[in-house]
Amino acid sequence: VSYEGEGGVDQGGLYRDFLDAVSSELMSKFLPILIRTPNNQSNAGECRDAWSLSPAPINTATRRMLHFLGKIMAICVRGDDVMPLALSRITWKLLVGDQPQLEDLELADTAAAESIRQFLNVQALGITEDEFADCFGDIRFIYANSRGEEVPLMEGGANTTVTFHTAKRFAELVLEMRINEAAEHVACIREALAIGVPVGCLSLWSWRDLELKVCGNPTVDIQLMRKH
Repeated sequence: VSYEGEGGVDQGGLYRDFLDAVSSELMSKFLPILIRTPNNQSNAGECRDAWSLSPAPINTATRRMLHFLGKIMAICVRGDDVMPLALSRITWKLLVGDQPQLEDLELADTAAAESIRQFLNVQALGITEDEFADCFGDIRFIYANSRGEEVPLMEGGANTTVTFHTAKRFAELVLEMRINEAAEHVACIREALAIGVPVGCLSLWSWRDLELKVCGNPTVDIQLMRKH
């Protein structure tokens, strides 16, 4: 790797500096493919440093960026290089073909996960059918994605009221939408990742395996450092 018209940090080689620079730009407001998770934005819950794929519509430019990210990930996997990306667990799970759960959403958006839990079992809150509207107000089958944009959860969702009897279905649709809001983006990354890593291998890995292959182990062994 060589830079033209700009300086670089040669400690460890410009190649590593390039991977660091790519990661820093991806996790910034200057590129459109990653956004801070709600927990990151509000400094609440766990994994407050995580970023997720932006569910914005894909255009030619963002598709190229997603493919580039997938290729860089493949290079890291095959070459034992690392790039310091802090992606949400949902993103890693989708990349290996695993199915994220409510607990994974909670690591990215604590507030949304808590709302889903409440609607999944309204009766456990001690709320009756007569009290539902007073407690939750006029809720429709729409919900905000991670960009804060309201998304219809079903056809005519903006005009369909959530009731005591449909609250559980509402919660299930919210969870499904939030987990799969960037499914097309994940597919683009997997398509490019498959150039260097057989897709069949991804299905054999856990999300943690892929994260370690791409980003390395974030745990610092203090005893090993003291020995050297």
